[in-house]
Amino acid sequence: MPLPISSNIAPARAVAKSRVKRFPISPKPEPESTPAQKAKEETRMKFLQAEKRRRKYRERPPPDAFFLEKALSTQKRPAYPAYDDSPNKRRRVGHGSKSKKLARRAPWEKDTKLKKPLSPPDEPVGTSPREQDPIAAMGRFLDLPTEIRENILRYGLLWPEDINVFCGWSRVYPRSRPRLNLSILYTCRALRDQGLQILFGENTFAYDLRDPLASHGHTDVVLEKVFGNSVVPINEHGHLIRHIRIRIHQSRLHFKEHRESLEKAILKFLPGGGLSRSPNLYTLTLEVPAVCNLYLQTPHSLTRPEEVPVCRYLEKGSKISNALLELRTQWVHVLAWDKFGSCWRTEVDMRYFVKDEQMRLEHATYDKGGTQGRDDDTDS
Repeated sequence: MPLPISSNIAPARAVAKSRVKRFPISPKPEPESTPAQKAKEETRMKFLQAEKRRRKYRERPPPDAFFLEKALSTQKRPAYPAYDDSPNKRRRVGHGSKSKKLARRAPWEKDTKLKKPLSPPDEPVGTSPREQDPIAAMGRFLDLPTEIRENILRYGLLWPEDINVFCGWSRVYPRSRPRLNLSILYTCRALRDQGLQILFGENTFAYDLRDPLASHGHTDVVLEKVFGNSVVPINEHGHLIRHIRIRIHQSRLHFKEHRESLEKAILKFLPGGGLSRSPNLYTLTLEVPAVCNLYLQTPHSLTRPEEVPVCRYLEKGSKISNALLELRTQWVHVLAWDKFGSCWRTEVDMRYFVKDEQMRLEHATYDKGGTQGRDDDTDS
């Protein structure tokens, strides 16, 4: 039985397809790299291998790794260096490289008929600072109102806490020394006078009664070497001080030197205390321990257990009490601390005492004058 035509065609196509020869397509030959490209590729491969080893073993990169990486990147150099690098070239303005907008030129650059305006002449300056006017040398700062200048000076001359001093108000503790910038006081005399009034008049100076004994031979040497850079010119500018504070320590109440230090601290602001001018204090604050002998465990704890030692400091007729009455101050604040840490505050207005003393003197003078007048009438 003969086969169908379609069945005879399929084997013929398979035979013809097997007889066809296939030739592999050869790739295009790559251009040979130049020696410079080969050296660059070798350097890049070394850098990649070093980076792979550094990441694997967690090594730190060498200091020149950044510069080596920058050296591998190519930079396009201008075609005409002599023209492109000239400073007078008008550079293109814009973010992209296709921007064709040019920088603006001045009117006298566009039109040659226009002339470039002249720059203002410089002000003549003296050869030395002494030849200049001190007010003109400070610029417009001294032209400001006095209130504004004082507010500016307060930013650099005021300390938010008390300035702790010792040794007759003439030394400052280095550890608690205020970090103030006093350079503005050396600019001119006007700012110096105004700044000193703020520095000494608006800061609070706290006297800590822990002075070293003057009887020791090494006291002067230690004060000179350790506290030589922490000197307060109290005798020169002490009359400008307005607020002072004196601290009395309970551990030294029974020492004679402690009491003498308190007397000297108050007598410093009286006539004859060593200040160049008579002071005019506003507030005097006394911090005293309000504790009895029984709590302090002193030798008098058995004989007088309920006595408060600090009351003997301020009793009537004592040197400290008489010095406080002679002191020219408007307010005396007493802060008494008990053993539980509570504070009791008392304020004494010394202005009424001064007025009372003036009235007593006036009455005494009037009575004396009236008595002399009556005696003269009797004699006549």
